[in-house]
Amino acid sequence: MLGTVLLVTACGGGENSAAPQIQAKSALEQAMAVNAKLSAAGAAHRLNMATFGATTASVAELRAMPSYQAWLEGQIAIPVNRTHWDTLKAIDDANVGFPQKAFGGRVHSVSIIPVMWQAYITAPDQLRKRMGAALLEIFAINERVGAIGYIHNQYSSAGYVDMLERHAFGNFRDLLEDVALSPAMGNFLSHIGNQKAAYANGVEIRVPDENFARELLQLFSIGLVKLNANGTPMLSAGKPIPTYTQEDIFQLARVFTGFNYDTKGEWLERYRARMVSVPWSHSPEEKRFLGLTIPANTSAKESLKQALDHIFKHPNVGPFIGKQLIQRLVTSNPSPAYIARVSAAFANNGKGVRGDMKAVVLAVLTDAEATDLTSAALNADHLGKLREPMMRITAVARALGASSPGLIFPMGDLTAGKTWVGQTPVNSPSVFNFFRPGYVPPSSLVAQAGLVAPELQISTGSQIVASINAVNELIADKQGVFQWTAMANMERLASDPKALLDECIVLLTGNGTGLAPRASMEAIVAGIPANEARLRVQTAMQMVASSPAFIVQR
Repeated sequence: MLGTVLLVTACGGGENSAAPQIQAKSALEQAMAVNAKLSAAGAAHRLNMATFGATTASVAELRAMPSYQAWLEGQIAIPVNRTHWDTLKAIDDANVGFPQKAFGGRVHSVSIIPVMWQAYITAPDQLRKRMGAALLEIFAINERVGAIGYIHNQYSSAGYVDMLERHAFGNFRDLLEDVALSPAMGNFLSHIGNQKAAYANGVEIRVPDENFARELLQLFSIGLVKLNANGTPMLSAGKPIPTYTQEDIFQLARVFTGFNYDTKGEWLERYRARMVSVPWSHSPEEKRFLGLTIPANTSAKESLKQALDHIFKHPNVGPFIGKQLIQRLVTSNPSPAYIARVSAAFANNGKGVRGDMKAVVLAVLTDAEATDLTSAALNADHLGKLREPMMRITAVARALGASSPGLIFPMGDLTAGKTWVGQTPVNSPSVFNFFRPGYVPPSSLVAQAGLVAPELQISTGSQIVASINAVNELIADKQGVFQWTAMANMERLASDPKALLDECIVLLTGNGTGLAPRASMEAIVAGIPANEARLRVQTAMQMVASSPAFIVQR
């Protein structure tokens, strides 16, 4: 079980259907309780949750700030430097082919994949990108899926990711609407061009496509069962209470009829512009779902507004989405109290506003369960999360300063589990993401402990070996694919194996909880000739990156 049980405080099941009383502090109150005078390890601990990996520069930046709250606020204030769409368009306009030497093999020259890797590893607005990645795993799409052609899919995916990042600190209600009207999601879940029912002799012979309506409820907003504000299921006669029925899906599907590409602008823009209503194909019938009635002959635009307003107000949304954001950023098994505090921030940002994602992300990252650096917390068998394979790549690449002078970042598709890491941005195999948030490895100690381990769903025996090999290959960079902007600073430490290992351990793991015996690691580094400074750095990084202390994020 990766050395111990893995993963954070077990989610307690609700024994009663009534929601418990919640004592929730605001995100600001919690942030004020965080010690601003962080050690380097403490700073890296936070950065490995809020970014794609700690760097020497980001550790120094965070430690120089008056508080963690101030650093987070500064990240939130960073404007988007360049959209993924604009980067993709620049590559296309320059007609630049993908380099022959590339980590992960070749991909099409116009591809969202290297654009995403570049942003995750090098972009300054790391918190926005990290939140965008978390949202992308909740509102999942695949850049290869759809009937619009490979290149158009890339642009559509770029526009979709830009949209998620634009809403990362906005309001969840606005995010829901843009997801619903996104042509990328419309193609992925087949509601673009969704038509009203057709009748023959009074019999319905064609019904609207239900894909998006179902996943909007199941995955994107309220989930399968009614929840207390702390994320535990409400119970009736000892059993969870379903949130919706098949009839709700049937009725809600009528809302998502009559939307298609906006073709008024430049031809490429239709792949990122919000879908527009096509009145003749929208279902005119009355629509009844989740206790809401939308009258007959209500327009597509108004039907959408009423439906999303109603779903947004559902009490499940805060705990359902909040828990998943905690899982993506901090820990797989947050306590009910942690979920309750995040849910409270979703319900009210302190100014009477519901769905403020800025308040939510602050609540997630500044909570005591995210920032606790005591030995009891760091060494608890049930704390933490398995680091996603994709995040292992970005953490190592950022620590060593991987960069590229060209338009195309030389990193391709790393999804193939037997040879690479089993995960690549915008390549989710289904709308359920690479793994499900409630996944429990069968016949495991995790299952016996009543915990979940989502990332273990893609951690097969072959994938674990392939992932470690891929990280080692990235560090070795035998083809000379990258420029390593942080390597020179690391090489200056190479004459002192202890100092070098300290730097690697801090950047990749924080305080190195669960690391193999240091003396053995130092002896291996010291056994490399002193004039082989780069090899010493690479070896030290490979040992730390292959350890449970890195693979399990504490």
